[in-house]
Amino acid sequence: GQDFILKLIYNKFISKNNVNFGVKILVLFKNIDIDETKKN
Repeated sequence: GQDFILKLIYNKFISKNNVNFGVKILVLFKNIDIDETKKN
């Protein structure tokens, strides 16, 4: 599911020691999830 994709993205950025950018991506995805929830 989407959680798997998020973990994949997160792990990729962690491995590059770019944690802050990874977190920003995760927050962006979470915001998208919230927006989708509001639509339904």
